[in-house]
Amino acid sequence: MPLFSRIALAAAFIAAFGTALPSAAAQNKRIASALARLDKRMTRFFQKGGFVGLSIGVVTADGTLIERHYGAVKKGGPKPRATTLFRIGSLTKLFTATLALRLRDEGVWSLAHHARRYAGGIDLDRRIRLLHLLTHTSGLPHLPPGLRPRAGDIYNGYTTAMLRRDLPQLALDSVPGLHYRYSNLGFGVLGFLASRAAKRPFAALLRDKVLLPLGLKDTVFELSPEQRLRTAPSYQTRKAKSPTIDWKMGVLASAGGLYSTLADLARFVAGQWTSTPHAPLSRESVREMQLAHFRFDQVAPELTLRGGIGLAWHLLPLKIGERWLPIVWHNGVFTSYRSFIGLSAERRIGVIILSNTAADVNKLGLGLLRALAPLGTPRRTVSAGRELRRLATALRHEFRTTPTSALESLFHPTFTSRVRKKALVKLVSTYASKLGAITRAQLQVDATPRYGELILHGSTGAKLHLRIGVDARRRGAQIVLLQPLRFEEARR
Repeated sequence: MPLFSRIALAAAFIAAFGTALPSAAAQNKRIASALARLDKRMTRFFQKGGFVGLSIGVVTADGTLIERHYGAVKKGGPKPRATTLFRIGSLTKLFTATLALRLRDEGVWSLAHHARRYAGGIDLDRRIRLLHLLTHTSGLPHLPPGLRPRAGDIYNGYTTAMLRRDLPQLALDSVPGLHYRYSNLGFGVLGFLASRAAKRPFAALLRDKVLLPLGLKDTVFELSPEQRLRTAPSYQTRKAKSPTIDWKMGVLASAGGLYSTLADLARFVAGQWTSTPHAPLSRESVREMQLAHFRFDQVAPELTLRGGIGLAWHLLPLKIGERWLPIVWHNGVFTSYRSFIGLSAERRIGVIILSNTAADVNKLGLGLLRALAPLGTPRRTVSAGRELRRLATALRHEFRTTPTSALESLFHPTFTSRVRKKALVKLVSTYASKLGAITRAQLQVDATPRYGELILHGSTGAKLHLRIGVDARRRGAQIVLLQPLRFEEARR
């Protein structure tokens, strides 16, 4: 039986999906009890995976961290703790993306800006925008071609000078904005550009703009002597005689160079559904990171819907019983370290996994999230299907050769920040001239009801298929995604 199913069965005592508990304390107690009942499964997973050390945390609606630890910090050492430091690899990208949004909100740049504007004279492809870097749709390869691996270190201190040398010579793998391809180089470039735009070293910029406002004192690029004593070395397997060599990422550190702890990451996860006076981002900007800015077919045994990419976050709908729950997640790999964060902002619950062994933790993370999410505290969410239908109807009436001034008001600022009004009007009017008068509209709503396909039938006999998505407000939602899928000419 697949791991997801085994964990779901182990959590069969979970209450109905919509059940709410009267207090945060009662909710936390119930989640802790659920995690305890899953302990045998997690112990078996730990032993089968050949881990040296494994830390698991569940973050609840009020920010409480419920933790479980297995194995040892190092061979012959004590168990990991919430304050043990691990390399978190590509979870670093979540912090880099948060910084990019902070700079946008402070007016330093716009995500619609061309990346070369901040490249300091580097001949970067003029089609690449900052948004493309944040969504892995820039066309840049996963790694730069100029890497010179040495003794197991694939980055070997990749420098700014090397980046300046390599970028002008790169041939893009695809046209920016059209295809998803995960790119460490893209996020390395993003960190480089952020440093130039703000005129500060990237590490100091991230510390002051993101890490310290969140109170994350153990999330760092360089360890202090005291932190080094709390750091878990990594091992290829439990049988390995010595730790693996560290990577020196150099200028690409913004793609994966951070250390962190379970306690620090719990603060970051809780910030995905709560806000504090000193938070680096507003609630609206945090939601913007979790919205689908690009959608793609995601193949996995337990999924039947398309996933997508937000700003660094990956989006998946998890099936729980007969219902679908939208989640965001990311994982990390750094030498032999493995890490995972997955959360449901709708149910206000998150799962964190940190390991110092080269064994997959993604299945465990998604399985735990699926098993425990029904116990999360639901927040009031949009009646998504109703809002989607309302906006689809309003959009239908704007498909004319000269759209009204109300067109732009249908769209969320996250959309209009990257698609100018002129381009939006041109898109609508161009298709309207081909369709003629709209005679009929069909809306096919996804199982995740914030998204659907709108089919407009024109008097010319032509049909336009549009992908449409709305944000998560209860009333007054706006369109965050409008993507032409295909246009069918009139049959003759």
